[in-house]
Amino acid sequence: MFRTLFLTFEEARSIAEAYGTPTFVYDEALLKERAAEFLSIRLPFGFTPRYAMKANPHKYILSLFDALGLHIDASSGYEANRALACGVDASKIRITAQELPIDLDALVGKGCLFTACSLFQLKTFGERFPGSRVAIRVNPGIDAGGNHKVDTAGPLCGFGIWHEDLPEVMRIAKEHNLIIDCVHTHIGSGTKPYLWSAAAKQTLSIVEALPSVSRMNLGGGFKVARMPAEETVDIGGCGEEVAKSVEEFFARTKRRIRVELEPGTFLVAQAGVLLSRIVDKTRTNTHTFLKLDCGLTEIARPTMYGAQHYLSAVLPAGGEGDKNASGKDGLGSATGSATEPVVVIGHCCESSDLLTSDPANPAYPSERELPKREPGDFVLVHGAGAYCSAMAFEGYNSFPPAAEVVLRDGKFFLISERGSVAGLMSRER
Repeated sequence: MFRTLFLTFEEARSIAEAYGTPTFVYDEALLKERAAEFLSIRLPFGFTPRYAMKANPHKYILSLFDALGLHIDASSGYEANRALACGVDASKIRITAQELPIDLDALVGKGCLFTACSLFQLKTFGERFPGSRVAIRVNPGIDAGGNHKVDTAGPLCGFGIWHEDLPEVMRIAKEHNLIIDCVHTHIGSGTKPYLWSAAAKQTLSIVEALPSVSRMNLGGGFKVARMPAEETVDIGGCGEEVAKSVEEFFARTKRRIRVELEPGTFLVAQAGVLLSRIVDKTRTNTHTFLKLDCGLTEIARPTMYGAQHYLSAVLPAGGEGDKNASGKDGLGSATGSATEPVVVIGHCCESSDLLTSDPANPAYPSERELPKREPGDFVLVHGAGAYCSAMAFEGYNSFPPAAEVVLRDGKFFLISERGSVAGLMSRER
Protein backbone atom coordinates (compact mmCIF):
# COMPACT_ATOMS: atom_id res chain seq x y z
CA MET A 1 0.00 0.00 0.00
CA PHE A 2 1.15 3.54 -0.77
CA ARG A 3 1.75 5.41 2.50
CA THR A 4 3.24 8.85 2.82
CA LEU A 5 3.39 12.06 4.80
CA PHE A 6 1.54 15.09 3.45
CA LEU A 7 2.04 18.65 4.67
CA THR A 8 -0.55 21.40 4.73
CA PHE A 9 0.35 24.70 3.13
CA GLU A 10 0.67 26.27 6.57
CA GLU A 11 3.06 23.51 7.70
CA ALA A 12 5.13 23.78 4.54
CA ARG A 13 5.31 27.56 4.78
CA SER A 14 6.27 27.37 8.45
CA ILE A 15 9.07 24.88 7.74
CA ALA A 16 10.29 26.88 4.75
CA GLU A 17 10.34 30.14 6.73
CA ALA A 18 12.18 28.54 9.64
CA TYR A 19 14.64 26.29 7.81
CA GLY A 20 14.45 27.10 4.10
CA THR A 21 14.06 24.65 1.25
CA PRO A 22 14.87 21.98 0.34
CA THR A 23 14.22 20.30 3.71
CA PHE A 24 13.73 16.63 4.53
CA VAL A 25 10.76 15.95 6.81
CA TYR A 26 10.37 12.65 8.69
CA ASP A 27 7.27 11.30 10.43
CA GLU A 28 8.22 9.67 13.74
CA ALA A 29 4.84 7.95 14.07
CA LEU A 30 5.26 6.17 10.74
CA LEU A 31 8.83 5.19 11.62
CA LYS A 32 7.56 3.60 14.83
CA GLU A 33 4.69 1.93 13.00
CA ARG A 34 7.02 0.31 10.48
CA ALA A 35 9.42 -0.79 13.21
CA ALA A 36 6.56 -2.39 15.15
CA GLU A 37 5.41 -4.23 12.03
CA PHE A 38 8.92 -5.56 11.46
CA LEU A 39 9.39 -6.52 15.11
CA SER A 40 6.12 -8.49 15.07
CA ILE A 41 7.67 -11.18 12.84
CA ARG A 42 7.90 -14.51 14.65
CA LEU A 43 10.42 -17.18 13.73
CA PRO A 44 10.46 -20.62 15.39
CA PHE A 45 14.08 -20.60 16.58
CA GLY A 46 14.71 -16.93 17.18
CA PHE A 47 14.80 -13.67 15.25
CA THR A 48 17.32 -10.82 15.14
CA PRO A 49 15.78 -7.72 13.50
CA ARG A 50 18.36 -5.36 12.02
CA TYR A 51 18.10 -1.93 10.41
CA ALA A 52 20.23 -1.43 7.30
CA MET A 53 21.55 1.94 8.37
CA LYS A 54 22.89 2.80 4.91
CA ALA A 55 19.28 3.70 4.02
CA ASN A 56 19.39 6.66 6.40
CA PRO A 57 22.14 6.86 9.04
CA HIS A 58 20.89 9.97 10.83
CA LYS A 59 21.57 9.69 14.55
CA TYR A 60 17.94 10.53 15.36
CA ILE A 61 16.79 7.49 13.37
CA LEU A 62 19.56 5.23 14.69
CA SER A 63 18.78 6.22 18.28
CA LEU A 64 15.05 5.74 17.76
CA PHE A 65 15.41 2.27 16.27
CA ASP A 66 17.97 1.27 18.89
CA ALA A 67 15.52 2.24 21.64
CA LEU A 68 12.79 0.22 19.91
CA GLY A 69 14.96 -2.91 19.95
CA LEU A 70 16.38 -3.07 16.44
CA HIS A 71 19.95 -4.21 15.83
CA ILE A 72 22.16 -2.62 13.15
CA ASP A 73 23.49 -3.74 9.77
CA ALA A 74 26.59 -1.67 8.98
CA SER A 75 27.88 -1.63 5.40
CA SER A 76 31.26 -0.16 6.32
CA GLY A 77 33.51 0.28 9.29
CA TYR A 78 32.59 3.95 9.23
CA GLU A 79 28.90 3.11 9.59
CA ALA A 80 29.76 0.87 12.55
CA ASN A 81 31.64 3.73 14.20
CA ARG A 82 28.71 6.04 13.52
CA ALA A 83 26.32 3.62 15.21
CA LEU A 84 28.69 3.29 18.18
CA ALA A 85 28.82 7.09 18.44
CA CYS A 86 25.01 7.07 18.68
CA GLY A 87 25.16 4.77 21.68
CA VAL A 88 24.35 1.48 19.96
CA ASP A 89 25.95 -1.43 21.81
CA ALA A 90 28.70 -3.06 19.75
CA SER A 91 27.14 -6.51 20.18
CA LYS A 92 24.10 -5.27 18.23
CA ILE A 93 26.16 -4.22 15.19
CA ARG A 94 26.98 -6.60 12.35
CA ILE A 95 29.52 -5.35 9.80
CA THR A 96 28.95 -6.66 6.26
CA ALA A 97 31.16 -4.50 4.07
CA GLN A 98 32.54 -4.44 0.56
CA GLU A 99 35.73 -2.89 1.94
CA LEU A 100 37.53 -4.43 4.90
CA PRO A 101 37.40 -1.79 7.69
CA ILE A 102 40.77 -0.17 8.31
CA ASP A 103 40.05 -0.37 12.06
CA LEU A 104 38.68 -3.92 11.98
CA ASP A 105 40.76 -4.98 15.00
CA ALA A 106 39.32 -2.17 17.13
CA LEU A 107 35.73 -2.80 16.02
CA VAL A 108 35.91 -6.54 16.64
CA GLY A 109 37.66 -5.84 19.93
CA LYS A 110 34.70 -3.71 21.00
CA GLY A 111 32.33 -6.58 20.22
CA CYS A 112 31.02 -5.83 16.72
CA LEU A 113 30.09 -8.89 14.68
CA PHE A 114 31.81 -9.44 11.34
CA THR A 115 30.66 -10.98 8.08
CA ALA A 116 33.35 -11.95 5.56
CA CYS A 117 32.20 -10.90 2.09
CA SER A 118 35.04 -12.47 0.11
CA LEU A 119 37.64 -15.20 0.40
CA PHE A 120 40.23 -12.47 0.95
CA GLN A 121 38.24 -11.02 3.85
CA LEU A 122 37.77 -14.46 5.39
CA LYS A 123 41.48 -15.25 5.12
CA THR A 124 42.46 -11.87 6.57
CA PHE A 125 40.00 -12.26 9.45
CA GLY A 126 41.35 -15.73 10.15
CA GLU A 127 44.92 -14.46 10.27
CA ARG A 128 43.98 -11.70 12.72
CA PHE A 129 41.44 -13.57 14.83
CA PRO A 130 42.21 -17.30 14.72
CA GLY A 131 39.71 -19.44 16.59
CA SER A 132 36.96 -16.80 16.38
CA ARG A 133 33.37 -16.97 15.24
CA VAL A 134 32.60 -15.37 11.88
CA ALA A 135 29.77 -15.07 9.37
CA ILE A 136 30.15 -15.40 5.62
CA ARG A 137 28.21 -13.65 2.89
CA VAL A 138 27.47 -16.00 0.02
CA ASN A 139 26.34 -15.11 -3.50
CA PRO A 140 23.81 -17.90 -4.12
CA GLY A 141 23.77 -17.33 -7.88
CA ILE A 142 20.18 -16.04 -8.09
CA ASP A 143 18.74 -12.52 -7.99
CA ALA A 144 15.36 -10.93 -7.36
CA GLY A 145 14.61 -10.65 -11.07
CA GLY A 146 14.12 -6.87 -11.00
CA ASN A 147 16.31 -3.91 -11.89
CA HIS A 148 19.90 -5.13 -12.18
CA LYS A 149 21.10 -1.87 -10.63
CA VAL A 150 19.58 -2.90 -7.29
CA ASP A 151 20.20 -6.64 -7.54
CA THR A 152 22.77 -7.78 -5.02
CA ALA A 153 23.33 -11.38 -6.07
CA GLY A 154 23.75 -13.43 -9.20
CA PRO A 155 26.64 -13.81 -11.65
CA LEU A 156 26.69 -10.09 -12.53
CA CYS A 157 27.21 -8.92 -8.93
CA GLY A 158 30.44 -8.78 -6.97
CA PHE A 159 28.77 -9.16 -3.58
CA GLY A 160 29.71 -12.10 -1.40
CA ILE A 161 31.56 -15.37 -1.87
CA TRP A 162 30.45 -17.28 -4.96
CA HIS A 163 28.48 -20.34 -3.82
CA GLU A 164 30.73 -22.72 -5.73
CA ASP A 165 33.69 -21.60 -3.59
CA LEU A 166 32.40 -23.17 -0.37
CA PRO A 167 35.17 -25.83 -0.37
CA GLU A 168 37.73 -23.02 -0.21
CA VAL A 169 35.72 -21.39 2.58
CA MET A 170 35.92 -24.61 4.58
CA ARG A 171 39.64 -24.92 3.91
CA ILE A 172 40.34 -21.39 5.15
CA ALA A 173 38.14 -21.93 8.20
CA LYS A 174 40.00 -25.13 9.08
CA GLU A 175 43.40 -23.50 8.56
CA HIS A 176 42.59 -20.71 11.02
CA ASN A 177 40.31 -22.69 13.33
CA LEU A 178 37.39 -20.37 12.51
CA ILE A 179 33.83 -21.20 13.53
CA ILE A 180 31.43 -20.17 10.77
CA ASP A 181 28.24 -19.52 12.71
CA CYS A 182 26.13 -17.53 10.22
CA VAL A 183 25.45 -17.56 6.47
CA HIS A 184 24.35 -14.26 4.92
CA THR A 185 22.68 -13.90 1.52
CA HIS A 186 20.92 -10.95 -0.09
CA ILE A 187 19.24 -11.33 -3.47
CA GLY A 188 17.96 -7.75 -3.90
CA SER A 189 14.63 -5.96 -3.82
CA GLY A 190 11.26 -7.66 -4.15
CA THR A 191 7.67 -7.62 -2.92
CA LYS A 192 6.52 -11.23 -3.27
CA PRO A 193 6.69 -13.53 -0.23
CA TYR A 194 7.56 -16.49 -2.47
CA LEU A 195 10.86 -14.76 -3.29
CA TRP A 196 11.77 -14.91 0.39
CA SER A 197 10.76 -18.56 0.58
CA ALA A 198 13.08 -19.28 -2.34
CA ALA A 199 15.87 -17.22 -0.77
CA ALA A 200 15.48 -19.02 2.56
CA LYS A 201 15.57 -22.46 0.96
CA GLN A 202 18.57 -21.54 -1.17
CA THR A 203 20.39 -20.22 1.89
CA LEU A 204 19.49 -23.25 3.98
CA SER A 205 20.99 -25.48 1.31
CA ILE A 206 24.27 -23.65 1.97
CA VAL A 207 23.76 -23.85 5.73
CA GLU A 208 23.33 -27.61 5.46
CA ALA A 209 26.87 -27.95 4.12
CA LEU A 210 28.29 -26.05 7.13
CA PRO A 211 27.56 -27.94 10.38
CA SER A 212 28.74 -25.10 12.65
CA VAL A 213 26.16 -22.61 11.34
CA SER A 214 23.33 -21.77 13.75
CA ARG A 215 21.84 -18.72 12.06
CA MET A 216 21.16 -17.27 8.63
CA ASN A 217 20.83 -13.67 7.52
CA LEU A 218 18.62 -13.08 4.48
CA GLY A 219 19.51 -9.41 4.10
CA GLY A 220 16.92 -6.82 3.17
CA GLY A 221 15.38 -5.55 -0.04
CA PHE A 222 11.80 -5.37 1.24
CA LYS A 223 10.32 -3.10 -1.42
CA VAL A 224 7.77 -0.39 -0.61
CA ALA A 225 5.49 1.68 -2.82
CA ARG A 226 6.93 5.07 -3.67
CA MET A 227 4.17 5.60 -6.26
CA PRO A 228 0.41 5.02 -5.76
CA ALA A 229 0.29 2.18 -8.30
CA GLU A 230 3.23 0.34 -6.76
CA GLU A 231 3.05 -2.47 -4.23
CA THR A 232 4.48 -2.62 -0.71
CA VAL A 233 5.82 -5.93 0.46
CA ASP A 234 3.80 -7.96 2.97
CA ILE A 235 6.66 -8.30 5.42
CA GLY A 236 4.59 -10.47 7.74
CA GLY A 237 3.88 -12.83 4.86
CA CYS A 238 7.58 -12.94 4.06
CA GLY A 239 8.29 -13.85 7.67
CA GLU A 240 5.74 -16.66 7.52
CA GLU A 241 7.36 -18.09 4.39
CA VAL A 242 10.79 -17.97 6.01
CA ALA A 243 9.38 -19.62 9.15
CA LYS A 244 8.00 -22.50 7.10
CA SER A 245 11.37 -23.03 5.44
CA VAL A 246 13.19 -23.04 8.79
CA GLU A 247 10.67 -25.49 10.28
CA GLU A 248 11.01 -27.81 7.29
CA PHE A 249 14.79 -27.65 7.63
CA PHE A 250 14.54 -28.58 11.31
CA ALA A 251 12.20 -31.49 10.59
CA ARG A 252 14.75 -32.87 8.15
CA THR A 253 18.04 -32.07 9.90
CA LYS A 254 17.12 -31.42 13.57
CA ARG A 255 19.08 -28.14 13.36
CA ARG A 256 17.55 -25.00 14.86
CA ILE A 257 18.42 -21.96 12.75
CA ARG A 258 17.99 -18.41 14.03
CA VAL A 259 17.04 -15.84 11.37
CA GLU A 260 18.31 -12.31 10.83
CA LEU A 261 16.60 -9.82 8.49
CA GLU A 262 17.86 -6.30 7.79
CA PRO A 263 15.53 -3.99 5.85
CA GLY A 264 16.31 -0.34 5.28
CA THR A 265 13.81 0.97 2.74
CA PHE A 266 10.85 -0.77 4.40
CA LEU A 267 11.50 1.00 7.69
CA VAL A 268 12.17 4.56 6.55
CA ALA A 269 11.32 5.27 2.89
CA GLN A 270 7.65 6.21 3.22
CA ALA A 271 8.24 8.11 6.47
CA GLY A 272 10.20 10.85 4.70
CA VAL A 273 9.38 13.60 2.22
CA LEU A 274 11.52 16.32 0.68
CA LEU A 275 9.97 19.79 0.79
CA SER A 276 11.12 21.89 -2.16
CA ARG A 277 10.05 24.81 -4.34
CA ILE A 278 9.70 25.31 -8.05
CA VAL A 279 12.38 27.85 -8.92
CA ASP A 280 12.01 28.04 -12.69
CA LYS A 281 9.94 26.93 -15.65
CA THR A 282 11.39 26.67 -19.12
CA ARG A 283 10.71 24.98 -22.43
CA THR A 284 12.18 23.61 -25.63
CA ASN A 285 10.38 22.62 -28.80
CA THR A 286 9.73 19.18 -27.26
CA HIS A 287 9.37 19.59 -23.48
CA THR A 288 8.27 21.94 -20.72
CA PHE A 289 10.55 21.72 -17.68
CA LEU A 290 9.74 22.44 -14.03
CA LYS A 291 12.96 23.09 -12.13
CA LEU A 292 13.07 22.47 -8.37
CA ASP A 293 15.51 23.80 -5.77
CA CYS A 294 16.60 20.23 -5.07
CA GLY A 295 18.15 17.53 -7.23
CA LEU A 296 21.12 15.18 -7.23
CA THR A 297 22.32 16.97 -4.13
CA GLU A 298 19.32 15.56 -2.22
CA ILE A 299 17.90 12.69 -4.29
CA ALA A 300 19.95 10.72 -6.80
CA ARG A 301 17.75 7.63 -7.15
CA PRO A 302 15.87 8.76 -10.30
CA THR A 303 19.16 9.47 -12.07
CA MET A 304 20.93 6.34 -10.88
CA TYR A 305 18.14 3.78 -11.18
CA GLY A 306 15.29 5.41 -13.05
CA ALA A 307 13.45 5.26 -9.73
CA GLN A 308 10.05 6.96 -9.64
CA HIS A 309 8.99 9.23 -6.77
CA TYR A 310 5.48 10.58 -6.26
CA LEU A 311 5.30 14.38 -6.45
CA SER A 312 2.58 16.53 -4.90
CA ALA A 313 1.89 20.24 -4.67
CA VAL A 314 1.23 22.03 -1.40
CA LEU A 315 -1.30 24.81 -1.91
CA PRO A 316 -3.27 27.14 0.38
CA ALA A 317 -6.59 25.92 1.75
CA GLY A 318 -9.10 25.62 -1.06
CA GLY A 319 -6.37 25.08 -3.66
CA GLU A 320 -6.36 22.23 -6.09
CA GLY A 321 -3.30 20.36 -4.77
CA ASP A 322 -3.40 16.66 -4.01
CA LYS A 323 -3.75 15.98 -0.30
CA ASN A 324 -4.40 12.24 -0.17
CA ALA A 325 -2.62 10.56 -3.08
CA SER A 326 -5.88 8.92 -4.10
CA GLY A 327 -5.98 10.51 -7.54
CA LYS A 328 -3.62 10.18 -10.47
CA ASP A 329 0.06 10.78 -9.94
CA GLY A 330 1.23 14.33 -10.08
CA LEU A 331 1.66 17.76 -8.61
CA GLY A 332 -1.94 17.83 -7.54
CA SER A 333 -4.75 15.73 -8.93
CA ALA A 334 -7.94 17.71 -8.64
CA THR A 335 -10.55 16.82 -11.19
CA GLY A 336 -10.86 19.49 -13.85
CA SER A 337 -7.63 21.32 -13.08
CA ALA A 338 -5.64 22.46 -16.11
CA THR A 339 -2.78 20.10 -16.82
CA GLU A 340 0.30 19.98 -19.00
CA PRO A 341 2.99 17.39 -19.75
CA VAL A 342 6.18 18.37 -17.96
CA VAL A 343 9.61 17.04 -17.11
CA VAL A 344 10.64 17.76 -13.51
CA ILE A 345 14.35 18.46 -13.16
CA GLY A 346 16.80 19.36 -10.42
CA HIS A 347 18.98 22.39 -9.83
CA CYS A 348 22.38 20.87 -10.64
CA CYS A 349 24.31 21.78 -13.77
CA GLU A 350 23.95 18.21 -14.98
CA SER A 351 21.72 17.02 -17.82
CA SER A 352 20.97 13.83 -15.89
CA ASP A 353 19.61 15.68 -12.85
CA LEU A 354 16.09 14.39 -13.40
CA LEU A 355 13.29 13.78 -10.92
CA THR A 356 11.08 12.31 -13.64
CA SER A 357 13.56 10.09 -15.43
CA ASP A 358 12.64 7.33 -17.84
CA PRO A 359 12.40 4.14 -15.74
CA ALA A 360 13.90 2.08 -18.56
CA ASN A 361 16.63 4.58 -19.41
CA PRO A 362 17.48 6.89 -16.49
CA ALA A 363 19.69 9.12 -18.64
CA TYR A 364 16.59 10.36 -20.50
CA PRO A 365 13.69 12.48 -19.25
CA SER A 366 10.14 11.25 -18.89
CA GLU A 367 7.07 13.47 -19.00
CA ARG A 368 4.24 13.41 -16.49
CA GLU A 369 0.83 14.94 -17.10
CA LEU A 370 0.59 17.36 -14.19
CA PRO A 371 -1.62 20.27 -13.16
CA LYS A 372 0.01 23.55 -14.12
CA ARG A 373 2.43 24.93 -11.54
CA GLU A 374 4.62 28.02 -11.43
CA PRO A 375 7.83 29.18 -9.73
CA GLY A 376 7.35 29.69 -6.00
CA ASP A 377 4.96 26.77 -5.51
CA PHE A 378 5.86 24.16 -2.91
CA VAL A 379 6.42 20.59 -4.07
CA LEU A 380 6.80 17.45 -1.97
CA VAL A 381 8.98 14.61 -3.22
CA HIS A 382 7.60 11.52 -1.50
CA GLY A 383 9.29 8.29 -0.50
CA ALA A 384 12.38 10.29 0.46
CA GLY A 385 13.16 8.65 3.79
CA ALA A 386 15.55 6.05 2.36
CA TYR A 387 18.56 6.37 0.07
CA CYS A 388 17.99 10.08 -0.49
CA SER A 389 19.82 12.22 2.06
CA ALA A 390 22.12 9.24 2.68
CA MET A 391 23.03 8.81 -0.99
CA ALA A 392 22.97 12.44 -2.14
CA PHE A 393 25.71 14.05 -4.22
CA GLU A 394 26.48 16.32 -1.31
CA GLY A 395 28.37 19.48 -2.19
CA TYR A 396 28.04 19.19 -5.95
CA ASN A 397 27.87 22.67 -7.51
CA SER A 398 28.61 23.73 -3.90
CA PHE A 399 24.96 23.38 -2.91
CA PRO A 400 24.96 22.94 0.89
CA PRO A 401 23.26 19.93 2.53
CA ALA A 402 19.52 20.26 3.13
CA ALA A 403 18.04 20.75 6.57
CA GLU A 404 16.20 17.85 8.20
CA VAL A 405 13.24 18.00 10.57
CA VAL A 406 11.05 15.42 12.29
CA LEU A 407 7.31 15.52 12.96
CA ARG A 408 6.71 14.32 16.51
CA ASP A 409 3.40 14.63 18.37
CA GLY A 410 2.12 17.25 15.94
CA LYS A 411 5.20 19.48 16.14
CA PHE A 412 8.24 19.85 13.91
CA PHE A 413 11.74 19.67 15.38
CA LEU A 414 15.04 20.43 13.66
CA ILE A 415 17.41 17.43 13.63
CA SER A 416 19.96 18.67 11.06
CA GLU A 417 20.81 22.27 10.34
CA ARG A 418 21.10 23.43 6.77
CA GLY A 419 24.68 23.30 5.57
CA SER A 420 26.72 26.20 4.29
CA VAL A 421 29.49 26.92 1.82
CA ALA A 422 31.76 27.52 4.81
CA GLY A 423 30.89 24.04 6.02
CA LEU A 424 31.70 22.54 2.63
CA MET A 425 35.09 24.27 2.76
CA SER A 426 35.85 23.43 6.40
CA ARG A 427 38.17 20.53 5.52
CA GLU A 428 40.12 22.50 2.94
CA ARG A 429 43.57 23.87 3.79
